[in-house]
Amino acid sequence: MLRLAYMLLAAWLPALAEAQESTPPEASPYDGNVWSRATLGGDWGGVRDRWAAMGIVVGFDVTYTFQGLASGGFDGPLFHRVSDEGDTGNTASGDLTLELDTGKAGMWEGGRFDLRVEGRAGRSVLQRAGSVSAVDNDALFPNVVDRFDQEALAVTALTFTQHLGAGVTLFGGLLDNAEGDANELAGSAVANGYFPSTGGRARPSRPRAVG
Repeated sequence: MLRLAYMLLAAWLPALAEAQESTPPEASPYDGNVWSRATLGGDWGGVRDRWAAMGIVVGFDVTYTFQGLASGGFDGPLFHRVSDEGDTGNTASGDLTLELDTGKAGMWEGGRFDLRVEGRAGRSVLQRAGSVSAVDNDALFPNVVDRFDQEALAVTALTFTQHLGAGVTLFGGLLDNAEGDANELAGSAVANGYFPSTGGRARPSRPRAVG
């Protein structure tokens, strides 16, 4: 019986090795030229793939928006008493994300930390436009209470997820509900691949604010 087992193992090992060699390696999400890959910076010379193998995924997104008011809008003595916005606006917004998979990091299985930091600089034409829906969605986030249309920096998400098995998962922390209305047509409130106006991208309720 033992001899038969050895013979079966000897026949199986070469087939297994051949199957492993014929299986193509998983493509890196950072592969491709600057026009086709998902990230502008690519793989940073292999650093991103090595970090991903260790459970660390870092993302950084920057969006610049220039807007101008062609005619009309909110103006007059009352406007100049509440705002100093001009007929043109320039805003730059940044979004830094960090994911840590505790299993791949060699800590424990099933755990994941997610962190998001958002920042904004410049002035927009949100008030000058006089519209109900904000004409520059990026100028709203991060929604820091006392920094409307001013420079702002805030941690907008810090969550922990733990999979316990058998369909049971624990989840909690600082939640970012700005993506709660995400859809294929208009994206989410913090998506950058869509028309910049808030109309159609978020519910008309007050966005969550951070202090």
